[in-house]
Amino acid sequence: MRIRLRLTDMGPLALVGSKLILAAGIVFVQSAVMLVIAVAIFRAFASNFFLALATIAVSSLSCIGIGLVLAAFARQVAGAVILGLLVSLPLIFLTGIIFPLELMPSFMRGLARAVPLTYAVEALSGVMLRGEGVAGVVSDWLALLGFGLFFPVLGSVLVRRRAG
Repeated sequence: MRIRLRLTDMGPLALVGSKLILAAGIVFVQSAVMLVIAVAIFRAFASNFFLALATIAVSSLSCIGIGLVLAAFARQVAGAVILGLLVSLPLIFLTGIIFPLELMPSFMRGLARAVPLTYAVEALSGVMLRGEGVAGVVSDWLALLGFGLFFPVLGSVLVRRRAG
């Protein structure tokens, strides 16, 4: 990416932003296909399919932003992939997917609130399993939007510093 930044007249924010939008789109399509397969083939319960898709869309940008932050610390693509795995696998334990947040010690619940996927899991659980509407997941969406703005900006700043 640093080489591309030097070869183009685009600013680093525009280049990184366009890559983020493309990556978030890819993540959204992959997640949407998995949701369709889960509902259509495996008969997973989804009380509001379109609200679940909207939640996936909001979640995609924040997750891609974390990837950009991690990639800013890697020298090669393979290093970024390994770093992503080393960070994301432990974070899955903090999201409430494996262990309910209520059963975690308070310091771990605090850490869980710093992980965007925690809010994505809570929103998807609310939409798909508990039949919540927009009002029930708006706080999770706002948190995801905050992460979705914060992490790409942080990643862009880190990439720019490494490129300079």
